[in-house]
Amino acid sequence: MGASIAYHLCKLGFKDVCLLERNFLTSGATGRSTAVIRMNYGNELGAKLALESFRVFNDFEHAVGGTADFRQVGYIGCVDESNVDAMLESTEMQRRLGVNNKVIQSAEIKDHFSKFDADGIALATYEPDSGYADAFATTFSYSVQAKEMGGQHRRRSLRAARDSGRWFGKGSGHRQRKDRLPRGRRRDRGVDQ
Repeated sequence: MGASIAYHLCKLGFKDVCLLERNFLTSGATGRSTAVIRMNYGNELGAKLALESFRVFNDFEHAVGGTADFRQVGYIGCVDESNVDAMLESTEMQRRLGVNNKVIQSAEIKDHFSKFDADGIALATYEPDSGYADAFATTFSYSVQAKEMGGQHRRRSLRAARDSGRWFGKGSGHRQRKDRLPRGRRRDRGVDQ
């Protein structure tokens, strides 16, 4: 997310953009991401954001530069009997927004996905345009493009960010870290405290 934010800030014309990375690009959660690109969200805002992201990934080389290695392999979302009405409602909302999806009855799932175990599934939504991207390639592309627009990238910068007082974290204005206490006990402490 950080590389994308840095890219978009640079694209908007901000001049003093620096991507701070604790270790190296994709060393955190991004490096463990499956990078699924889907629009199957139950709320309208989530579906709109996902649809816009899909449009970027679908034309990543032109929209951003570099590659995301987006593979359109489809996506299937399944529900049991208790969630059928909610799925039908969200599928209709997604269609109104422009998402290409279709409802598949439980009996039809095997017709589309022969190895899929449909036991316990009452209904499914299939998005043929969805798929996955390469999280590494995507992150590096955003970072390179941000740098080409004047952004900076600093590795192993947690201490420098904390010491400079220019640290932006989550939640209450600081990010948590764990300090070791004797005998392996831990103490939570915000890095800006």
